[in-house]
Amino acid sequence: IWIESDDNYVHIKYQNQGKMLDYLLRNSLKRLVDDLNDTTIFRCHRKYMVNFDHAVALRKGGVGLVLELDTQPMVEIPVTDTYKEDISLAFMKYSNRK
Repeated sequence: IWIESDDNYVHIKYQNQGKMLDYLLRNSLKRLVDDLNDTTIFRCHRKYMVNFDHAVALRKGGVGLVLELDTQPMVEIPVTDTYKEDISLAFMKYSNRK
């Protein structure tokens, strides 16, 4: 559903049978960006990548844009200015598929 950076590791957050699980992988987010280039997973922050199959809303937050995900409880992922144009385009493209 989303990937979160932690130095030289990443936490891959996913759901299995309704439970939110975390898989720890020794890898950098920068390397994953290249590996996931042709997927629905996009970098939106220096610490986060999001699978747009799970993005339900893109809205203005306190500091900038925020992506809301279809998890229970709902998760909000920040979008930095560096990625806001790409994320806005990706959200428009993939939100129409649902």
